[in-house]
Amino acid sequence: MNYQLFETEITKGDHKSLHYSLDKFEGELDKGLDLSKYEISMTALGTHIKDTFFHIHHLDRDGDYLAEDVLDAYKINVDFPVIYFTRRFPYTDNFKCGFHLDTFKKFKSSFFRDTVKIIKLFKGHFIDVFIAGDFTKDGEFIDDSINIEIIPFQLNHQEIITILSKNFEIDKDYIMRDAFLYYDIGQFAWHIKIKLYKDKKPVVKFYRTSPYNPYLKFRYYDHSTRP
Repeated sequence: MNYQLFETEITKGDHKSLHYSLDKFEGELDKGLDLSKYEISMTALGTHIKDTFFHIHHLDRDGDYLAEDVLDAYKINVDFPVIYFTRRFPYTDNFKCGFHLDTFKKFKSSFFRDTVKIIKLFKGHFIDVFIAGDFTKDGEFIDDSINIEIIPFQLNHQEIITILSKNFEIDKDYIMRDAFLYYDIGQFAWHIKIKLYKDKKPVVKFYRTSPYNPYLKFRYYDHSTRP
């Protein structure tokens, strides 16, 4: 069963978008590859979204990343371990990749120190943390902004809300609080993204799946074990 992923800004902006999971790509995006072990999705609806974006994400990892033939097929010209990528369709020059902190350190980004500080705020409350940045068509890192994606222990929602409220200018915390009023872990999976910019304040977004939690089969999502 496919699902949707709702994205809502909880700082002062009005961004909302909707991502759709897919069984397979069609047309030009079907490269004849077996993508069954990956999550594939499209984003086509949302405020300020004029174009379609497609995503390939390796969620159920055990020291594994996107295969090189997948990166090559979609012209993701980088030479580091990639957790996921996002591209506009039809293609434009730039794309976004997700990776881990040890990879990010090698980019010598101006955001690295602040990224580490933010991750430490959530210590003990997350399954994993992804960093995501933009790249040119030739794989050069663009150091204008950075995404920090916190994949939390799914039952630690009150702790996460408190951390966000104390450290960021959260304008709509009721969106998260209302979502968890009668929360059962099977209802939806969720995570947060903190986007840092050089010239403006951080943006925080809340993501939740619908109509169910598709990730309970993955390690740690059912809260029974911890990394």
